[in-house]
This record gives sequence, C-alpha cells and structure tokens, in this order.
Amino acid sequence: MRFINQFSAALLITYLCVGLSAYAEEMNKTYLSDLNTEFVVQGWGNPGVDQSLQDDSPLSIGGREFEKGIATHAVSYISIDLKKDARRFHAFVGIDDSSGDKGSSAFVVKGDGRTLYKSGVIKGGEKAEELNIDVEGINTLTLHVTDGGDEFYNDHADWADAWIEYKTQKPEMIPYRADRLYGISGWEGSSDYKIAKPVKLPFVKPFEGDITDYVILTFTSTWGDEYRIQTERLSEQGFSHLEKSGQSCGTMKPFVMLLNTKTKEGFAVFLAYSGNWSMEIKQPTDSPVKLTVESSPSCLPELASVSGLPIPGALISEFKGHWDYGTLPIRRFIRKNLLRDLGDNWPVVQYNEYFDNKGNFNEQNLLEKAEIAASLGCELFVIDAGWYGSNHPWRNSIGDWFVNKDKLPNGLEPVAEAVRDMGMKFGVWVSMECISKNSELIRKHPDWVMIDRRIVEEPVPADPRDWKIADLDEYWHDVGPIINLNLGKADALKHQKKVIEWLMNSYDLDYIKMDFNVASSTGSELYSGKQDPLYGHYEGLIELWQFMRNNYPDLVIENCSSGSKRADVMTSAFTDTHWSSDEVDNLANLAINFGSTYLFPPEMCSDWTTYPEDKEHMDVLDVPSRFTVNMMGHFGLSGEIEQWSSSTKDTARERIEYFKKYRHIIRNSEVYHLTSQIDVNNPNSSVAVQFADKTNDKSMVFAYQGNAPEMKKTIRLRTLSPQKEYKVSMPESLGGKTLKIKGEKLLEEGLQLKFAEKGCSGIIQIKRNY
Repeated sequence: MRFINQFSAALLITYLCVGLSAYAEEMNKTYLSDLNTEFVVQGWGNPGVDQSLQDDSPLSIGGREFEKGIATHAVSYISIDLKKDARRFHAFVGIDDSSGDKGSSAFVVKGDGRTLYKSGVIKGGEKAEELNIDVEGINTLTLHVTDGGDEFYNDHADWADAWIEYKTQKPEMIPYRADRLYGISGWEGSSDYKIAKPVKLPFVKPFEGDITDYVILTFTSTWGDEYRIQTERLSEQGFSHLEKSGQSCGTMKPFVMLLNTKTKEGFAVFLAYSGNWSMEIKQPTDSPVKLTVESSPSCLPELASVSGLPIPGALISEFKGHWDYGTLPIRRFIRKNLLRDLGDNWPVVQYNEYFDNKGNFNEQNLLEKAEIAASLGCELFVIDAGWYGSNHPWRNSIGDWFVNKDKLPNGLEPVAEAVRDMGMKFGVWVSMECISKNSELIRKHPDWVMIDRRIVEEPVPADPRDWKIADLDEYWHDVGPIINLNLGKADALKHQKKVIEWLMNSYDLDYIKMDFNVASSTGSELYSGKQDPLYGHYEGLIELWQFMRNNYPDLVIENCSSGSKRADVMTSAFTDTHWSSDEVDNLANLAINFGSTYLFPPEMCSDWTTYPEDKEHMDVLDVPSRFTVNMMGHFGLSGEIEQWSSSTKDTARERIEYFKKYRHIIRNSEVYHLTSQIDVNNPNSSVAVQFADKTNDKSMVFAYQGNAPEMKKTIRLRTLSPQKEYKVSMPESLGGKTLKIKGEKLLEEGLQLKFAEKGCSGIIQIKRNY
C-alpha cells in the first residue's frame, strides 16, 4: 500500500511538472515599451520609452528605478489589442521622480470598456502601486491616466515594468477611440423636450435599470484637446468627477449624457456655473441609479437668473435614440433665451493676428496684415495679446492696460482708424481676470490677487511676487506665472470697469476678446458655501459682463479661457461667442467643430483657419477643406497670411464669400451629426454634418472625405418632410450634379456621396423643390 502511494505521488508530481512545464512553454511575455508606441495619446510631449519623460534619465517612482516602461503625460490613453489571447497585465504606476513632489494623477485600466483597476490620486514622491490584473478573454485593454482633478501640470505618469503575458498572438498597440460606443445610440431619435428645462443645484435624478445598462457620453477639455467625444459603459463603480481647477472646463466639459442601452432612453445635463463642480452616477445597494450634480462647494446661493435659468444651475433634457436629440433642446434654450440677436451679418468673419505675431508686432506690421485681411473679405480685425504694458513677453504685462509705446509709439488710434477705413470692425484682446506677477499693477495692489490653496506652497508669503507657484512657474517657463485677479474684491472690480471705460472711450471697440489664462482654483471643496473666494470672483465677473452689456450694447464679447476651458451655459448667458481651442491644427479644427456644435449653437463656436498650406494631412483635408471646416461656425483666419500663395488667398476669398452668402443658415440652423467624429490620431473616416434651417426647410451638409479608404459614403439626413421633394445641389468635389429626391428617400435610404479625391470636401445645398 505504501509503495502504491509512493508511486501515485511520484506519478502526480511528474504529471504536474510536465503540465506546468507545458503551461510555461505556451505563455509568452512582451513589455509595453517594446510595442509600437506611435498611437499613445497624451496631453503634452511624446511618450518616454524606457526612460523618463523629462530627459534621458531612467524611469523612477518614489525613489525606485525601473529599466523598462512607458512614461506618459496626463491626460493620456494607451489602447492595446490583446486578441483575446492574453492572460495577465502587470505594471508599477506612479508619478515619475522627474516631477519632484509635484504632479498628481489617477491610473485606470479598462478591459473592453469595463473598469479592471482604478487607483486613487497618486502624487509626486509617493511610492509606486503594483498592478497584476487578469485579462483573460479581453479583446481591447485601455490604459488611462487622469490629471487627478487639478490640471495636468507636471503630471509625468509612468507605466513602469509594464508587461503582458500572452499565449501565441502578440498584443499590438492600436489607435485609441474614445467614442467606440458612439454608434450604440442608433442614428434616429426624438425628444419630448422642445427646449431644455432649467434646474437649480444640487440636482438629483434617479433612473431605472442596472447601472451597467448605461453608457455615458462626455467631452474632453484639457488644453489643446477640447470637444473630443468620449463614450464609456458604466461599471458597478459608476462615474464621478470633481472639477478643482477653478474653470468649469478644466478637465472635462461640465456636461454628461446617459443612455440606457436596453430602452434607448437618455438624459442630458449641462451646468450653468463657471467655477468648480462635481458630478456622480452611482447605484447604491437595492436602489435606483442616481445622478447627482452640484457646485463645489455645494449649495451656493444664486448669483443671477437669466430667462428662468438660475446661476449656479443647469439645463436638462430627456431624449430617445441618437445623442443629438439630447443636446438639441439645450442648444435651443441657449439660442432662444441666452444669445443676443447680433443682426444679419453675424457671425462676422474675423482676422486675428496672434498666430503670426504672438505678441511681437508694430504698427506697420499690423496694417500690412489688415490690408490683406480686408482684401480677402474679412469684416473684423483683432489685435491679440501684446499691445499693452512695458514688459516682455506679453504674459509679463497682463494687468498693465496701457498701450506699449515701444511697439506702438503712435498708440492704437492709427491702427483702429486705418482698419475702419478698410471697411472692417476693430477689436482687441484683454484678460480682465488675470494679473502678471511681474506687472506694475501687482506692485500697487498685491492684495487684489486670489490665493490658490492648491498650488501655493505653505507658508504663503505676504507679497505674491515672492510666491513659489511651482506648477505654473514650470508651465510658463521663463515668462513667469499669471495669477488670478480677484474680481470679488470691490476695488479690483472697480478698476477693471475703468479699464473697459478707457478702452471704449478711446477706441470705440466693436469687439473684445476676454481671455482667462490661469487655473484659478482656490480649493473650493475646502470651503463652505459663499465663503469660497472663487464664488465671489464669479459674482464680480458677472457684474463686469453686465456692466459692459448695459453700457456698450453694440460691443461683441468673446469668451476665451486658454481655449475653451470655461465654455458653459453661464458664459453663454453673458458673452456672444466662444473661442473653441488654442489647437488650430487643420485636422483638430474638424474634430473640434464637430464636437463644439453638439453643445452650443454653431454661430457662437469660433475657430480659425491658420495653417492652410501645412503639408501634413493633405490626404485628410486639402487646402479648400481647411477653410471649409471653420465655416461650420464663427469663421475666422489667423497666421502668416502675407506668406500665403496667391492660389491659397483666392481660395480663402472664395470661401469667405460663400460663408457670407449662407451664414443665415448657420445662424438659424439646428445641427445634426450624421457620422462619427474624426479620430485626429488615426484619421481614416468620412465626416458629415447637417445644418437644418427648419423655418425655410433648407439644409447645408458639410461633407469631408477624411482619408477614408473608400471614396463613397451614404448619409441619412434628418428632419426633412418625407412627402416633399427636395432639390439637392452637389458641389464639384461631389460630382456637381443637381438632383431631385423625395424627403422619404433621403431620410430612409440616404444620400450617396462620391468624393472626387482624397482629402476633399463639399457643401451640399438642400432646399424644398416647390
């Protein structure tokens, strides 16, 4: 018996050894850094492969060095095709030591949209967290780094010693598609809300079903990466976001849409508060799914009420089907109740000189550009940053609102007069909520600045010029930080009103671009109610905006905030147009204008054609298309227009003339997104957007070939009358034919587009055939 037991044990050991050996032989391992990293998407710079993001030093987290890994910068995404053949993902995650004790990020790992791991916020200097995650049966693995809720400065985030264990098919990095669930809504829809409903905060709404039945749609808002659509299937952990930047759109737009994938019923909410806020979707045990939206701190008193909209507050709508029907009622409310009627020539075509001069100009230079802009058909000339103060570069003089005599010894008057003689309106850039640490104004009034608890090192010196603001110092490099001037202080607000009075009395401005170049968080979550200094600041800002509108009703106010980092329903109530993004790459313009027209009426979405002759991505957008993409909203130009070729100038002139002819449709239309948004990291799809003027039963469809592998695309139109016949006029780039088609066919079977060549585009005119 003992012999049999010994034999059995030996046999078992042999079997296990052989089995384990076979298992070991069939498993392989690849390091993340050995894969093709060209598809890594991140907020700044390029990924570091087996080295730090900052320099050539090794990856290091919390004092521990790693030979292998990928260094990224928040906000970042890595998408990996596991081919359902992998078993395990391993990594150490944390902030690279090159950031010192700065930086803060959270790390998220998702498998086929389901959250497998989510860290808390990890800060610079803290030790690495080790991950060892079962990924068996997963097709797509997504690695995501957030900015920790406090902007992305110094967020050097490492996936160290990161490897994947797989069987036979080696994993591959693939383009990240944030909107991969976009089409789950279908392409038809409806809403019982003809116009969105305004609500107070906090706002709480329950939903039926299980939380995992829901997909949410949100929009990115990190600098240079605004309005990118993101979709996510909710896991049992739900969704939560706390905005801490002091700008409503510091890290994401203050907006979310939920869609129940079983019932196709959805809900949308868009905040009307420009400060900090929080949003949460959770399902407590044995309870319904619950959405909670509130200001941060919670329960702030009402600052203002506009057409029944409380501020702080929100707009809500319910819908069924396609995402468009969730935001249409919101766009209608903004246009009907918040926007002013700016006349038949709105939106005006502008030229802004910033992306040529970037603050370095003189009178002759400005007049030369103005003359060219006028010859192309521009109606507005705007001098951007740099016309004021005495320090260089332009950021060092913010707050010193007097004309820089080194650049403009004769003042602004000759430029303003010449611009108007050329038939254009005149405008300038200001930043009324900011002050430079190097300005003369701060020497006189250091108490006017807002102390930011989140970025000023303790103890806070009495003189702000002595502050050590590590995040902003590094971000602005040698130009010095910009600090938030607190409009909640009566004297500061009074001073800024006088600046506006001086500008208007001196130059009778037609247009003013109001920028806000700093993340002004004061740690709102640390306060209770109106004690938050940020609340007082926004109370003062609303008063300043109201002062400007009441005293200068013809002045057009542009809302800008280092791009669109403060584009919300509150800013829509007090300004006329929104700058969409500081990223003016041609391909980005197409994606951004697609996204921004989801949230806002198109006439207030401002973007410029800046680099029409850039040689990159000609197969995605040819030269005419680079102007056409910005005709989907408030059209403008920037850049070195004096360097443009004659043919490019001719194209610009033709596109501007076309825009003026049809801008009434832009101004009165409802926008329907007939395709998915183009992926700027892997552009290979056609894009189509319909602008429908229901009053006159006319539509324009902007169509872009977008480097799609095919030259044909069928699009189903929306909101036409099924029994009516329509005249469809195709541009030359789409065949040049004029067709007569019943509305029912355009709605059900669609309209086939045949693009003439790669990268081309066209605007299709559709009107009732009486």
